[in-house]
Amino acid sequence: MRVVYIDDSFFRSTPFAQAMLARLKLQLQQLRPLLILISTSGKSEALEAFCAQVQATCEVIATPCRFHSGDVSGVLRRDAVVIDGEGMHRCYSGSLFCYDSEKREAWRIYLDLFIEKRSDALARLTRQIEEFLNEALSEKKHIFH
Repeated sequence: MRVVYIDDSFFRSTPFAQAMLARLKLQLQQLRPLLILISTSGKSEALEAFCAQVQATCEVIATPCRFHSGDVSGVLRRDAVVIDGEGMHRCYSGSLFCYDSEKREAWRIYLDLFIEKRSDALARLTRQIEEFLNEALSEKKHIFH
């Protein structure tokens, strides 16, 4: 059974959180977890919308509690998760913790380290504009001297 653990930082209204939520949704399509654990300090519309969306494919637990699902059990806290036999793990903004109970493997995925093609294109365009302006300004210097 594959488990994903996140915190409620994905559901804030900041541009960073919204970008991380979009990346999280893509990552969940690849991981196909059967259980998503969410440490939360309260309810939000974004959190409720996310839960409603993913509950069609997996179980979601989004409150501090003791849980047992399939062959995975533990304690979900507001700041961490303790999975029986695996230990305690914290979640950090822009990352998720994954656990595969069949393989007994755990790993963390950092979503904020992915390279965005749009930012590379923007950086390339910015460099090209700077080079063009530098060339144009240097030509004018030669004309006036």
